[in-house]
Amino acid sequence: MKISLVIRTLNEEQNIARCLDALNEQTLKPDEIIVVDNGSSDKTIEIVKTYQTTIDNLCIIKNNIRGYSNGLNLGFNFSSHPLLCFLSADCFPEKNWLFELKTTLINKEAFAVEGAQILAPENEVHHILKIESASHDKIHSVKYISNTNVLYNKSLLYKYMPFVDISEMGGEDTNLSIKLSKDSQLLFMNGKAKVIHNQFHDLEEFKKRMYKHGRLSRVFMFKFFFYPRTYLNSIYWSIIDLIFYFKKNDVRFLKFSWIRFSYTTKGFLGIKY
Repeated sequence: MKISLVIRTLNEEQNIARCLDALNEQTLKPDEIIVVDNGSSDKTIEIVKTYQTTIDNLCIIKNNIRGYSNGLNLGFNFSSHPLLCFLSADCFPEKNWLFELKTTLINKEAFAVEGAQILAPENEVHHILKIESASHDKIHSVKYISNTNVLYNKSLLYKYMPFVDISEMGGEDTNLSIKLSKDSQLLFMNGKAKVIHNQFHDLEEFKKRMYKHGRLSRVFMFKFFFYPRTYLNSIYWSIIDLIFYFKKNDVRFLKFSWIRFSYTTKGFLGIKY
C-alpha cells in the first residue's frame, strides 16, 4: 500500500531541510510528499523547491487560510494514496521510521499508528527530556494520538474528516482522538518508529509552550470534562518529572517539574505571562 506524507510548514527554514533529508534516507520512502505551507515569510518554500529535483513526487501547496486543521485538511484532500502520514517539519525521522509505522498499521489492522518522539540533544531542554523518552521502545495500544508523526489508514479516516480545531490554538488531534476512543478504533504507538523532535529551542520557549498548553487545557476542560487527560497532561508530566528527580537525583527534573506546573497553571488561570 502506497503512502502519502503531509508536512505543514510555517517559517521552518531552520528545520525543513533536515526533515526532507531524513525522509530521503528512509528505508521505506513515502510515495509522495505534500508540503502545505501556511504563509511562510522566511526561506521555507525556497528550500523545499531545491529538493524537487532530488525527491520524486514532492509538491507544495499554499494554504491561504491559517489554522492547524486547514493545513491537514488540504493535505488529506490532495493526497493520492491509501495510507496517509502527517509529520511536523521540526521532526527528523530515523531511517526505519516509516517502515515501522506501516508494518504496525498493517499487522495490527489499526486505524492509526504514532511514532515515538525523542527530543533532540542540542540544548538543556532536549537533553534532560530525552531521558524521559528513553523507554519508548515497544508497540502498545493508546487512546490519544498526535499529528506530529502519525500514519493513518485513509479509508477509515474519511468518516471523521474534516479535522476541526478546538480553539485558535489547535487541538484537532485531541478532538479526533476522543471520537476514535468512543468508536473503539485501534490506535497504537510504535516506540521503534522514532523521530528527533526539535520542539524546544531554550527554556523560554519551553515556558511559552507550557503557558499555551495551560490556555488550551482550559478550553479542553469545559469542552471535554469527562476526559481529564486532555487538560491534565502537563500536571501528569510534572509528576513524572518529580519521579525522575528522585530516581536520578538530578535537580534539573525538579526545575522542569516546577516550570510545567507553574506556567501551565498561569495559562489555565489566564494570569499574564
